[in-house]
Amino acid sequence: EMGRAQVMQAQAAGMEPSVDMNPILLKPVNDTGSQVIVHGEVVGNMSAREYFEYKKNLVPVIRESYDRLAAENDIIVIEGAGSPAEINLNQNDIVNMGMAKMASAPVLLVGDIDRGGVFAQLTGTVMLLGEEERAMVKGLIINKFRGDKSILDPGIQMLEDKCSIPVVGTVPYLNLALDDEDSLTERFSEEKYEKADGNDSRTACVDIAVIRLPRISNFTDFNVLEALNGVRLRYVSSVDKLGHPDMIILPGTKNTMGDLKWLRQCGLEAAVKKASSEGTVIFGICDALGNYVKALGTSVLPNELFSALPYLLASKGSVVGVISIAGYSALPARTGYSSSKYAVRGFLDTLRIEHLKDGLNVLVFAPGYTASNVRNAALTADGTPQGKTPLEEGKLMSAEECALHLAKALQKRRSQKILTFLGKATVWAHRLFPNLTDRLTYGYIAREADSPFK
Repeated sequence: EMGRAQVMQAQAAGMEPSVDMNPILLKPVNDTGSQVIVHGEVVGNMSAREYFEYKKNLVPVIRESYDRLAAENDIIVIEGAGSPAEINLNQNDIVNMGMAKMASAPVLLVGDIDRGGVFAQLTGTVMLLGEEERAMVKGLIINKFRGDKSILDPGIQMLEDKCSIPVVGTVPYLNLALDDEDSLTERFSEEKYEKADGNDSRTACVDIAVIRLPRISNFTDFNVLEALNGVRLRYVSSVDKLGHPDMIILPGTKNTMGDLKWLRQCGLEAAVKKASSEGTVIFGICDALGNYVKALGTSVLPNELFSALPYLLASKGSVVGVISIAGYSALPARTGYSSSKYAVRGFLDTLRIEHLKDGLNVLVFAPGYTASNVRNAALTADGTPQGKTPLEEGKLMSAEECALHLAKALQKRRSQKILTFLGKATVWAHRLFPNLTDRLTYGYIAREADSPFK
């Protein structure tokens, strides 16, 4: 697992992304803690204080990554994180000037003029650096400049005089459709959408509201919607800004329980439920669908499906519900997970019978365990990511093989497909010997390392 920015930069350089380009990744799970990922593997969740003490142990990891990249490339561009002048964090710094010292790298300091105060940004940063660090800064760059550069030149001269460092470039503002880093994006600005030509509520044919969760993840998945003519996509963090959109998107989150609590406290929970009851399409991304539906009591799936149903019936198409064996035989200590699978299966079975004569194919697909890193982010009882997987991923079915089975089942217009031998045996055992299967299931869960039955 890598940060989106590093993957995009590697692709821009025509290179295959490697975890060495992002050896340490922090994914916030709450306001004071993050999930720590080293070389693409989850280490665990740490508070800010715990990570501050732990990060010095990561220096050898960073050196290993740098040495591997240096052996294969003539030029390495190292991007810092935050500011090099965060003086409260200078001790054991591994991402800014600390990394530059490890690599004996010359430093370019970049200021964003589009955010305002660029001269104060650059001058203040340079002044707060130590003498040794200041000597490493070989040039200043002003980024995202709009307008006549000659008007900027007097300020550049004063900046060079105060810092004794040359301004080596002024980069013009370019309107590029690039993915943003979660914490730095300007896409969440309500003012941006009010001013967007052809993209406001007066001219848009479709109005889509994305709930702006405090710990939103993977929001760049929605960028494609922004590019569509006639579509207004906006991020909403309060009830008074919700209005009456055609669709509400519940995005993924790095902290499901914390953001569910926020939804309830700010009143958006009630607003989303009301919109759903009035027929607004509610679309859940990632784990949002199951978790929010259970918490909000919103019939998300029927609303979406019924909107598409006329087209599916006209084309004699298919509806697929991907569940798990937990939708056939309940898993103890997985109450919410198992009940959601039962609910989806019940809904799809009912839908199949209702349209038995209409040519609509309804497939319930239970793939079983599939090789994936999703279990690294599975939630524990307190809503934080699990951070490890108890399964041997290398022995599980690949996602590609799973997709092939799904495609074949659709081609044959199957109503049910259970992939693994264990899954099939569990379903039949539950039908024939329900009491015995319950005892065997209990014993299986009890043997897990962190089982609640111990």
